[in-house]
Amino acid sequence: MFLETLRAGLAVEFFMGMALYAAIYLSFVRLLRFPRNWLSISLSPAFTTAVLMIITAVYVSVSHVGFDPFALVASVGIIGVIFCIIAAPAIAFQPALRWVEFMAKHGNYAGLYIILPAGFAAYAVPNVKLLGLLSAVAVIEVVWFIRHRPNNRRPLHPIVDYDLSVLKAQAGGDIKNFARRHGIDELVLSEGAFSWRGCSADTLPCPFNLYVNRLGLNTAPCCREHLAELCHSVAICLKDMDVTHWLEGGSLLGAVRERG
Repeated sequence: MFLETLRAGLAVEFFMGMALYAAIYLSFVRLLRFPRNWLSISLSPAFTTAVLMIITAVYVSVSHVGFDPFALVASVGIIGVIFCIIAAPAIAFQPALRWVEFMAKHGNYAGLYIILPAGFAAYAVPNVKLLGLLSAVAVIEVVWFIRHRPNNRRPLHPIVDYDLSVLKAQAGGDIKNFARRHGIDELVLSEGAFSWRGCSADTLPCPFNLYVNRLGLNTAPCCREHLAELCHSVAICLKDMDVTHWLEGGSLLGAVRERG
């Protein structure tokens, strides 16, 4: 009877650790919608994420036998690293450090880097609560990789005209070597023609700041299509409300260049 009760208690602690990490993860991902949309982070969701983090750290490191500093360091360290990796694609929409851009480029599988250290921490620190948390980390990252692993089913957008001339100029005429040197996985060469492997709501965004601001490429064709759709939708709404509106600046020049 005692052993059954003990096993049940350990199982509850294990799954509670998993549940707490899942709650932090969802709260943190929700928080990232602010930098992804070029907005300042709101205080309320940031506070919620911080409170969940504190609760989790306390839960993992404190038990009836006392305080476990190794569990605290392992849990906070692993979560901190994995959240830096998760946040990189959103942060890299604006000028960011090189390591952030590197993580943003490899966001499809960068989270897998943490699984081995997490496994070592689980082995070195015999704490069932920590084991539950680390198991949740591993499961979520593996599922993310399976869902977002690179594939050839993403739509291809031909690179022609002005886009192609800009690409050739920045590449010094050797586009294939340029793409390989900078790790531009979205660029596809097939039968002498160049295409861009587009993104969607179900895929990771490309590292916008790296490609546009550092490498000097045009905004990706898929992004331009989404922006054009958004522009037309806003124009229709304004027209329905009888609001006078117009294009100006770079948007106007781009519309003239692309013939509307």
